Amino acid sequence: EEWKRDAVMDVIGASFENLEKESRAIAVEMISDLCTRRQLPFEEAAQGIAEFFNDEELEKELRIDIPYFDDFKRATVAAAKAAGLALYLVSRLIIDTQDSATAAAP
Repeated sequence: EEWKRDAVMDVIGASFENLEKESRAIAVEMISDLCTRRQLPFEEAAQGIAEFFNDEELEKELRIDIPYFDDFKRATVAAAKAAGLALYLVSRLIIDTQDSATAAAP
């Protein structure tokens, strides 16, 4: 059901509007909890997260307003991987976030 993926994308998007460091992890945790309680199918959650990050037009728009987009993306992908919700994230996205993290390390 597409509305479920859209709702997941809305939750992730809302977390990007909040500067609190934990916001991305909390958003993924909330989505994961819905899956655990069987209120949201795991596959729909994973697809919603993947669609959020695979939408290049959305990314361009968010980068205008969110200067920490790359940091927020890394944190969200890490939380999704830890929750087992990174199933549909494309390899490019995961490699990009790992490369960025490695490049930022001293």
